[in-house]
Amino acid sequence: MSLLRDDALLVAFDHAAARYDLMVAASPGYHGHLRRSARRLGLPDEGRGARVLDLGCGTGASTAALLSAAGRADITGVDTSAGMLERAAVKKWPARVRFVNASADRLGEAGVEGPFDAVFAAYLFRNVPDPDLTLTAVRAVMAPGARIAVHEYALSGNPLHRALWTAVCRAVIMPLGRAGGTRGCTSTCGAACSASTRRSSSPGACGVPASRTYGYCRCRGGRRGSPTPSSGGSARERNLPRPGPAGPAHRRPGRAGADRGDGPRVAVVGGGIAGLSAATVLAERGVRVTLYERDAQLGGRLAGWPTRLADGSDVTMSRGFHAFFRQYYNLRALLRRTDPGLNGLTGLADYPLRHRSGGQDSFARVPRTPPLSALGFVAQSPSFGWRDLGRMNPRAALPLLDVGVPGVYESLDGVSATDFLASIRFPEAAHHLAFEVFSRSFFADPASLSAAELVLMFHIYFLGSSEGLLFDVPREPFPQAVWDPLARYLGGLDVEIRTSTAVREVGPVGEDRVEVVAGASGERYDGVVLALDTGGLRG
Repeated sequence: MSLLRDDALLVAFDHAAARYDLMVAASPGYHGHLRRSARRLGLPDEGRGARVLDLGCGTGASTAALLSAAGRADITGVDTSAGMLERAAVKKWPARVRFVNASADRLGEAGVEGPFDAVFAAYLFRNVPDPDLTLTAVRAVMAPGARIAVHEYALSGNPLHRALWTAVCRAVIMPLGRAGGTRGCTSTCGAACSASTRRSSSPGACGVPASRTYGYCRCRGGRRGSPTPSSGGSARERNLPRPGPAGPAHRRPGRAGADRGDGPRVAVVGGGIAGLSAATVLAERGVRVTLYERDAQLGGRLAGWPTRLADGSDVTMSRGFHAFFRQYYNLRALLRRTDPGLNGLTGLADYPLRHRSGGQDSFARVPRTPPLSALGFVAQSPSFGWRDLGRMNPRAALPLLDVGVPGVYESLDGVSATDFLASIRFPEAAHHLAFEVFSRSFFADPASLSAAELVLMFHIYFLGSSEGLLFDVPREPFPQAVWDPLARYLGGLDVEIRTSTAVREVGPVGEDRVEVVAGASGERYDGVVLALDTGGLRG
């Protein structure tokens, strides 16, 4: 599945804090591995007089591990999730421990000042949007000779380990999260954890490059090889034997509402979901954005426009039906900018799949938690029964259970969806009823659709989350429900929106600028985002 980032991940952790804390408390191996990594910081005299920074402290498990290894140190726990810190703050801590709500790459803005003698980062780098930027920021607050220990889960390259980790997440972690009554947020965090851990096939794959690029040296790593949630931890430590520059410069614009007078100028070409998302996150960080859209309205394929019917009534025309599946975490995070409660969406009771022969499958009563969702579908489906399941080729079907990007494309992008379904002996009736719905909705014939796309879609919609196959639709037409409010929001961030403006040409100017030509003249920008379909990109 796609990894959650930024706002979507933060919201999930905020809501899941209570259940997350209980699940962590029930896993003794989890704490043991944290303590082992904390000891590897090697702080003498139980850390007396040392200042230690605990990045991504969550509900305090890593902080407790640091206290066990360096009970006399002054510890500052930092986490970007206010919900996690609320759970941490209610526990009993020595006076030498404090907690600060801050982003790991913006410590100074929250009053977290160095130098620190040691830094502990447990399960942090898998969740930050820019690990390079975070490493540079952390380096800037570390004292000469300080150490950083990075603790992450990583799996071996053994397919059995990966399959076992996937099964544990789906059968234990995500169901426990759903049982917690946190609106699926703990399950969402568990799904993100599952995906990020499967992506990390080695300690070096967790997003922390082992090099001197950021001023870190004498790097070494450790590893334990078990894929279960309570073990399999790995730690990496880095020493800084001398002061010096904090690595290469990284430019990061300010927060929303910041003065944009001296911020970089960026052109976003395309006013669909991708372009509007790019414009939003850039403007919120202080970038001066100009958005170009060829059509008279925003929304791309989800656009709508006014028209008048033969009887004289005014209506809004749109390009067909579009479902807002609950797995679309990034899209829903975008919609929350103008509708925090998503009150403009309404859920549909069912998503029936009907075949021309009269067969029908329903998802209304199928359990939402994997793998119970797949078993429940088989139990209720008239087109896919237990006998069909027994006839399938389990070895060929393994890609359906262990999906990772880009690996799924490397192995299956050259295979058609039709050939893949034939190889796993997927029943013909279910083939037509279920998978063709996916392929046709993307305007692709199953014979030409990539098997990688098919497997990834099946994973995202069915096995890769606990959201099920039910979805929401807007209560109003797309312009009124989505794009008009978002345009007003962007206007408040000083975004200039130019509709009915086709971009004819984009080209480099010098070494670090680009020119965007629309109409008879061009304008120069510091950067450009091409949020276009494939036809526009080829042009």
